[in-house]
Amino acid sequence: MTWTTDEDGEDTRPGWDHKLWAIPLIIAMGLLSLLALSYLGSVLHPQRNLHDYPLTLVNNDRGEYGGEVAERVRGALPHDQVRLQVTDAAEADRLMSLGSVYGSIVIPEDFSARLTALAEPGPGPAAPPGIELQTNPRAGATAVTLTTQLLTPVLDGINRQLGTAATERARTGGVPLSDAALVTLAEPVRIEATQHAPLPEGTANGISAFYYTLLVVFAGFTSSTLINVGVDTVLANDQTLSRWRALLFKWALIAVVALVMAGCYQLIASALGMPIDHRLALFCFSTFASLAVGMTALANLAVVATVASALRLPVLNNLGTPINMLAFIALGLPSSGAIMPIQAVPRLYGALAEFEPMHQVYLGVRSILYFDALAAAGLTRALVMCTVGVVFAVVVGVLTTLGYERWQARQAPAEAQD
Repeated sequence: MTWTTDEDGEDTRPGWDHKLWAIPLIIAMGLLSLLALSYLGSVLHPQRNLHDYPLTLVNNDRGEYGGEVAERVRGALPHDQVRLQVTDAAEADRLMSLGSVYGSIVIPEDFSARLTALAEPGPGPAAPPGIELQTNPRAGATAVTLTTQLLTPVLDGINRQLGTAATERARTGGVPLSDAALVTLAEPVRIEATQHAPLPEGTANGISAFYYTLLVVFAGFTSSTLINVGVDTVLANDQTLSRWRALLFKWALIAVVALVMAGCYQLIASALGMPIDHRLALFCFSTFASLAVGMTALANLAVVATVASALRLPVLNNLGTPINMLAFIALGLPSSGAIMPIQAVPRLYGALAEFEPMHQVYLGVRSILYFDALAAAGLTRALVMCTVGVVFAVVVGVLTTLGYERWQARQAPAEAQD
């Protein structure tokens, strides 16, 4: 390379042009810092960030103590963090089967009878009463942990309160209490932790849906970047293809990638032993979701490139990829609800989850893999939002590129006269 100087004798070597290194460095470091803030800020304090955490309480007890326990549970759970729904067993099962709640407390019908028998004289030791703590592994691995951490201290405290009351009733009733009986009455209720509809082998304890979601999103996001660079490079010296036609061509390539990768993903997943009960549904949804992500990402790149051309600021062309990474990855992962429930992250991410692509894709993939492809388990919302993404891409992408070309055509005669 030949180094040159300008008329004033100043060095004009490319290495000294701050635009070549300063802007990319600032963009890269700013984006990486935002990634750190977004990721760490969303996962470090789930207990502190809890809000509207959905749980159910089922009281099947035929006596008085079940109602007492239910009231104590409602009083012990923080109302600003937990949304507790008192319902019957059938409704609780339905909500758990849709992934709408993360856990349930079930008080059996013989709870009062068993608790009363502990404090009364009898021929032998009575069977202790039990309370079932159900978690929902299909709603996410972290949700199981959070539900257990949230409800276990509450039930343990209520257990000790019931034990104190039962001991007093026994002593008042003249029941002789041995040391073993006192130990039993100290915590008379057996808290049984169970899983509602446990996941089969090959699901990574509820994380497989998240990683499959990543694959689907990356199929659209990554291929859009590569296709955009490749097509633009080929067409750099070809002025015959208009911007909007080039965009249509890129979308066609994205569709091919989405179709092929949806099949490849299933083949790889099946070979590795991941259970897939609804193969056609997963293939069709994965294809559509990857297409929606890719079309939206390409539309964003086209808009940025068009704005850069209109303003005659080529440096803005480099902003398209960071913008897409911010929209689809940096803000998408913490608001996906896949690693951390939406109700356990700062409310900002809950607001982002209303439209962030990764959350919508996750709901669809999770519904197909874990909830029997039920529409009400998130699949309908995922399809609707993917459709919105495609429509957004078409409207914004085509109107921007086509409008720019028409504007440029009108400007050409005026520039020629000048």
